[in-house]
Amino acid sequence: MCFGRLMGEMSTHQSEHSSFLYTSKNHPLFAATCKSMNLSNRLLMSCILEFASSCFPEFETLSDEEKRTLAVKFFFTFRLIDNAYRASQQLVNFPNRTFGGFTLWLSEKVVDDYFNDFDEQTGDIDAATKLMTQCCRKRLVGRRIIERVNPDEAEFLAVITLIFWATNGLDSNEELIRISEMYQGQVLAELHAYYRSVTFCALKTMR
Repeated sequence: MCFGRLMGEMSTHQSEHSSFLYTSKNHPLFAATCKSMNLSNRLLMSCILEFASSCFPEFETLSDEEKRTLAVKFFFTFRLIDNAYRASQQLVNFPNRTFGGFTLWLSEKVVDDYFNDFDEQTGDIDAATKLMTQCCRKRLVGRRIIERVNPDEAEFLAVITLIFWATNGLDSNEELIRISEMYQGQVLAELHAYYRSVTFCALKTMR
């Protein structure tokens, strides 16, 4: 999912760097704009569907409506958590920035130019700019929370799996609930084993 988002976003930018040098953890960053974030969100939605299809065999047994519902629900939560998590890892030297896309960063400093590529003739840009300022501040709050919790990669992957299969608030049938409970049980069991191994290693090191 990371590499698909990276290559999709990078294809829209002019850069002196050759694309073969890019990796999901080593790539250029760009100030977010309305147009670039819109594209980023579309790419993310497509990548979520591919991620679900590749990682969860049961996903392919669901109806198209169920797939869409799960993917859309996951999109909104994952986007916030992922952007905050990656910002805490990759933007350590920029504490007032968060991610708006895989290669796009956001802060209050770029808000004034955010809508420069907005090509619609209607709309209140001033009101939208104020809304984006509030959005940037809320994203920073999310980043601070993630930094305090400081999850490692295993914990992050566990969280997004639980979020993907969460059915609360959905009109779910028995099969979808069964799949959700199965993954919840599996993830929690693996987390329990993971924490036991981490604790054991820590105690062994202290001896």
